[in-house]
Amino acid sequence: MRTSDWLLPDGMGVAMACGAIARRPFGRITGSDLFDRLNECMDRAGGLKVFFIGSTPEVLALILDKYAVQYPGVTLVGCHAPPFEREMSEQALDDCLQAVARAAPDVIYVGMTAPRQEVFIDRARELLPAKVAIGIGAVFDYYSGKRSRASGLTRALGLEWLVRLAAEPSRMWRRTLVSAPLFVRDVLWERHAQR
Repeated sequence: MRTSDWLLPDGMGVAMACGAIARRPFGRITGSDLFDRLNECMDRAGGLKVFFIGSTPEVLALILDKYAVQYPGVTLVGCHAPPFEREMSEQALDDCLQAVARAAPDVIYVGMTAPRQEVFIDRARELLPAKVAIGIGAVFDYYSGKRSRASGLTRALGLEWLVRLAAEPSRMWRRTLVSAPLFVRDVLWERHAQR
């Protein structure tokens, strides 16, 4: 993440942490909101090419069908679903890079779990032909309709994490119950260090 050009506070906890460290209010920008707004801009501009990496072939097929109808001004040049591995193998990375190189997109959406998508973008950023590579995590599942986003009120209250924990406890418990307290500790440490 240190080599990223932009880091967006996509969760309420991250937005609150940024506000605590910066000592001013910080809004959040969810991956879904960024995805929608960026695609609307690209659709109006026209002539841009998009590539999707991540998830499963089934989810990618749903995304491509919906995207082509919703954003006709954007050209879909391909997609690739790498095997799900804890760490991306050199072969999987090479397969992704070859697929992207053949397609020559302007924008690459990377929808993998954290930190896989960040690691992929960091390892491949100098080799990618795209101008922009964006890690958008679970947006693929939301946009395809595979999963529903939490209600507007739940999102406004910053409780989307609780809905995800309830829906996928075996996958989300470690991030929520182990990583979150460590994150709070690190934020408090950083805030104290800035005094």
